[in-house]
Amino acid sequence: MWHVPEIYDAPPRTPPLHAAEHLSFLLTGVAFWWLVARSGTGAAVITIFVASLPGTLLGALMTLSTAPWYPAATRPDHVPPRSKANRSPAS
Repeated sequence: MWHVPEIYDAPPRTPPLHAAEHLSFLLTGVAFWWLVARSGTGAAVITIFVASLPGTLLGALMTLSTAPWYPAATRPDHVPPRSKANRSPAS
């Protein structure tokens, strides 16, 4: 959900949405690793492998795409929202 272009730039500008984003990452990670830890070794290896497939597919699709998925990021003046907040005053 957080990689949908319309949603991607919103959380840094909206503190409650930003908190919800991080909470969803934390809860999803805890649930995933809790399930992995409770399964047997073979099941854990298979679970981790299968869980890595969507990210691998997404990365391949974005890399091989002929058009940008986040058009705003192609503008020369674009600075990602998180980078603006972390820049020092001298830069």
